[in-house]
Amino acid sequence: MEEQEDTASFSDHKLSGFLCAVLTVTSPDHPDLRQILPFGTRFQFSQTGVSFTSRNDVALSPIDENPNADDSTNNDSEQCEASSSSELGKKRKAPEVSKKIGMRKRSIGLVNGSISVVHQLHSLVMNKCLMIDARLVRVEAGANGEVRAVLLVDVYLPIALLSGWQFPRSGSVAGALFRHLSSDWGERSAMLINGDYLENTVGTNRSIWNLSDCHVFGCKLHHNFSDSSKKKLFELHEIFKSLPSVATTGKPNSSRIQSCDDSCRSGISEISDDILLGILAVLSPIDLVRVSATCRHLRLLAVSIMPCMKLKLFPHQQAAVEWMLQRERNADVLPHPLYMAFSTEDGFSFYINTISGEIITGVAPTVNDFHGGMFCDEPGLGKTIT
Repeated sequence: MEEQEDTASFSDHKLSGFLCAVLTVTSPDHPDLRQILPFGTRFQFSQTGVSFTSRNDVALSPIDENPNADDSTNNDSEQCEASSSSELGKKRKAPEVSKKIGMRKRSIGLVNGSISVVHQLHSLVMNKCLMIDARLVRVEAGANGEVRAVLLVDVYLPIALLSGWQFPRSGSVAGALFRHLSSDWGERSAMLINGDYLENTVGTNRSIWNLSDCHVFGCKLHHNFSDSSKKKLFELHEIFKSLPSVATTGKPNSSRIQSCDDSCRSGISEISDDILLGILAVLSPIDLVRVSATCRHLRLLAVSIMPCMKLKLFPHQQAAVEWMLQRERNADVLPHPLYMAFSTEDGFSFYINTISGEIITGVAPTVNDFHGGMFCDEPGLGKTIT
């Protein structure tokens, strides 16, 4: 009965995504947490601040983000400005202007300087941009006496989403929030059915005591730097490993010329690549182009031939030439990198811009790839020849 009453208020909204937020239990003190916080307890935003409250007056507040660290940073910057102002005299206003511009750029998607999804949810709910339904799915006490709770927060958008509805305000905040949302409805059902689901799956690797500043349980976007194994995700060489390159672009398994008739015992299919390369090497540039146009295998062999030069490309140079030719000839249509795909619980698909919060329905947004690229082999690998 309670379930029906709570969901009735969302009749003009669609369940569009969910996330798991971690908060601190601030009241009341009780020896048996599961008695006052049973699985599935519903919470709603308090009218007095950025916190959640239940019907039995249990309060959940955002985790302390260590404001002292920010104060010390600000004090240091003020001291730097004071010392520089005494030296520069009348030029004091210039750094203040640049500082304001930098703060404005960094504040996109933030609420009161915080990237916590709790603050983002509160801002959007208070501005009547969306509705939420929060339920307790996990509670755990720490060694220092602090108690933390995990809320499964369902996010509802107006049903006008079907006809081109957009966020009336706080679009950048909505975009930042939806980066953390999921529309894996099977996983959500498992969370609501099995009270130990989080502990048995996500919780084994990401504890509620090892969080990033977004306060999302099991966040895949942000990582806590206290774990040295995660630092490598932000190192430059690790980032380049994930990008498309000549090293990760493999050739077809087999491009050998094969006879269409097994009765033929002789022909070009019987000639080894070494002999074919020797033949191609003596051809003029025009003849080489004509031969390479006959089939894929000869085209791959011709790539390694440099007309009028007695040089043979190494395998990594051949792969680089093929990649550069592909980049110059074909500009693919790619999914737009700023839009994330979502689907409502009843299967309606939409896309949200994670920067501006713009919502697109229907055809998935795309972007045209550009011609060319960056050829960045290490010194000594023959980039000039390639």
